[in-house]
Amino acid sequence: MLRKSFTAAAIATGLLIAPGGPLAQQSNLTLRVANYGGVFTAAQKKYAGDLFTARSGVKIEYIDSNPPDHLAKLIASKGREVPFDVAYLDDIIQEQAIRAGVLERLDPNILTNLKDIYDIAKNKEGYGPAMIFYSIGIAYNTQKYAEAG
Repeated sequence: MLRKSFTAAAIATGLLIAPGGPLAQQSNLTLRVANYGGVFTAAQKKYAGDLFTARSGVKIEYIDSNPPDHLAKLIASKGREVPFDVAYLDDIIQEQAIRAGVLERLDPNILTNLKDIYDIAKNKEGYGPAMIFYSIGIAYNTQKYAEAG
């Protein structure tokens, strides 16, 4: 089986809005989220973003594009204000972003419930954790396979 993980450049929304989290009850803030777009953004908004805003008062601005485009924007902004606060990056792009020096490590003293994330999802270098795991398997009928030669 092939297992692939997608990683986030920053910690999941639940860690940000948890009691005592860094964004809890900040009504005058806007969180800029670099997202995949389309149905992914629609699902993020419906199942996390709207709840996040209701609980924290923090508005969310979604910046939709592909992860390589988000990385290009981060690299281009080196030394200037970054174009977003949180970025969803797949594992390959996250590794490139780490090598380019455009990501910050997570601070477990600030994100105190980071300890609640599955160990397998934690980035060994301290960057954002994986957000999705999936596997692909192949199943076949051995009888039909034998009949087909």
